[in-house]
Amino acid sequence: MADHLLINAEAIPAKMHSGLRPELRKTKSLR
Repeated sequence: MADHLLINAEAIPAKMHSGLRPELRKTKSLR
């Protein structure tokens, strides 16, 4: 269980960053 939590703790932020970067670029281009 602890291993899965550690993996998720590292994977989720990576997904968030990868997902936010394109969105930020889109919002900047729209503005």
